[in-house]
Amino acid sequence: MNSRIRPILAVCALAAALAISGCSGKDAAVKSPAQSAKPAPNAKPANSKPSVSGGQSALPSSPLTDALAGKTPANPLDFSGNSSAKPGYGNLPTIPKPGIANSVKPIPPVGRPEPKQLLMVVQAAYRSAKTLRIDGFSSSIIKQDGKVVMREQNVRIGTLYKAPSKFVLSSPDFKMTCDGKNVAVYAAAAKRYQKMPFNAKFARDLVYSKPGIGVMGLLFGVDYISAIDSFKLLKDAKMQGQDTFVLALHFKKGAGGMPDSNVNQTLWIGKRDLVVYKNQVIVTMHPKAPKGFKGKVPKLIETTLIGTVQKCSANTKIADSVFVFKAPSGAKAITAPKPVDLIGKPAPELSFTSADGSKKSISDFKGKPVILIFWALPMPDEQLSALQSAYDKQKDNAEIIAINFNGQNDKVKEFMQKKDYSLPIVFGDESMFKLAVEKYGMRGMPFMLIIDKAGNVRLATIGIPDANDMAAKVEKYGL
Repeated sequence: MNSRIRPILAVCALAAALAISGCSGKDAAVKSPAQSAKPAPNAKPANSKPSVSGGQSALPSSPLTDALAGKTPANPLDFSGNSSAKPGYGNLPTIPKPGIANSVKPIPPVGRPEPKQLLMVVQAAYRSAKTLRIDGFSSSIIKQDGKVVMREQNVRIGTLYKAPSKFVLSSPDFKMTCDGKNVAVYAAAAKRYQKMPFNAKFARDLVYSKPGIGVMGLLFGVDYISAIDSFKLLKDAKMQGQDTFVLALHFKKGAGGMPDSNVNQTLWIGKRDLVVYKNQVIVTMHPKAPKGFKGKVPKLIETTLIGTVQKCSANTKIADSVFVFKAPSGAKAITAPKPVDLIGKPAPELSFTSADGSKKSISDFKGKPVILIFWALPMPDEQLSALQSAYDKQKDNAEIIAINFNGQNDKVKEFMQKKDYSLPIVFGDESMFKLAVEKYGMRGMPFMLIIDKAGNVRLATIGIPDANDMAAKVEKYGL
């Protein structure tokens, strides 16, 4: 089993890499008013001509044109139903219908617009799209105290959308398909898929699955304006061969459900078509150690997400059949795991082949504390070191069972040998992974449990404490 099975455990989080791009390319087809705009039915002319940087003729009155005229409407594009919402992206209690503010068409700014004006019309342009097709790439990099701990470059991604709520998000390892009523999430490496209803909560979770402004949030009509602390228009640039505005945004603390993070975003927006050619989000945070935790905690974690697009087209015909999930040959359905609370209860039976080749079960170790750890690479050096130290110091006091789920036994052995780790490894299979999720309640890795002498679970937590903290926990919970 490959470690990429893990995304099934956190479906919406996977969409972060898929929803970070705008749309771009020579085929971009978000039409300008000169191509397609028509006045909204029964719209009345504004009392005065809106003033847009660079000049603009009179337009029908609407929340959008009022804003461009310098007035301040109350959340003109907020579909959340809560105009006094705290910084965030809107609650999305219902999925909005196609169109913006009674079908008002997007108004591309002429000349050099005000930064907030620019974002408003970009929101309007995306929300007005009846369909959208995007092909591009995403990249991500995570640093801890300046050191790269994870890097993923040029992952091919695709987005298909049909208003108001049909979409397909795809990458080589992952596909999310929504027909407007139900969502199917498929993990290619595991050949597993999960189905669930599409509702307001799912839409909200999808929007919140990435920091900053995302294409799905724009398409769903989310108003990002109130979540942004500052807007700045940088020097114009070329992107994908197109002239673009470069809009820098700084988000308020807590926006998008990230209370402890600092979120900055830069959008490269086409002057011709208002599409986002490049989207870069940088999230920085200074983590705090949980109460009682004595392990090493990074002083600074910096995550950079970049989305670029090769090709994009809007308002072209896309058949409804595209949004109907068809399980690939050999794929199996899974059901969402139920919450598991084992504290104070007997550890579920778990049989395995130990590092020395003997057959063992958890129940064999009654009378001795057990440290049970489910893990997979990549894993931070600090946690691997803590795991090795815990083994060195506790192997005489407790049984340490470290079950690896990478499914590439030789490569894992080679990696551990290069790092000079002597920790005995148990290699888990698919059935063991399923048991870890369904019976032990694993929701992420590394996942550690401490089982006392009587065979009851006393602690279950994500992460590995340092050796001293591990010793204290074994003494407290295991004896």
